Amino acid sequence: RRHVLRSARRPADAASGDGDSGSDKDFVGRLFLQPWKGAKNSSLGGLGFGLAGTVGGRGESIAGQGFRTPGRSTFFRYALGVSETGSHSRIGAQTYYYAGPFGAMAEALQSELRAQSGMRTANLRHRGWFVQGEYVLTGEKAGYRSVTPSMPYSSALGRGGAVQLAARYSRLDLDPRSFALGIADPAVSAQGACEFTVGLNWFLLKE
Repeated sequence: RRHVLRSARRPADAASGDGDSGSDKDFVGRLFLQPWKGAKNSSLGGLGFGLAGTVGGRGESIAGQGFRTPGRSTFFRYALGVSETGSHSRIGAQTYYYAGPFGAMAEALQSELRAQSGMRTANLRHRGWFVQGEYVLTGEKAGYRSVTPSMPYSSALGRGGAVQLAARYSRLDLDPRSFALGIADPAVSAQGACEFTVGLNWFLLKE
């Protein structure tokens, strides 16, 4: 399937928004393929991959904007007086594979923008990626959506539901030119961040 649209005002990286207070617009596109979905006796039926991207222009202050951890702690922010000029583009690649109780997914993203601080300008490239895997210990099929238990949980029987073991690793690397040109302060901003998560999920009922 393919989606192409003209969006409202672009939110900052790692943020979302539905307001439109300016004339700048982005073009957004996404293409995702599942070539072997529905094919009989194919081990590739659960394989999907795709590309997505945005491109647009903006000229406004980005001072104080940046990136936060899942716990909402800011680990990178642009310095005072920094603005974004010219074009800003993002491109991402994604893939996943599901077979029986096993599932895996990976995604990589690059955000490229032109930042200005006083007379200094730089084309910055921030990159991030993640990889994750899961296994349904009770044997149900893994999938892009939540696991559907073959036997819903029953308090009377004291059993049921589906149990899933999952793990995820992600990393973000900020362009080092951000610090060399004073666009970000190394005393208060990190050059990158990584995260590792392990989860044991119990799905009690069917959706």
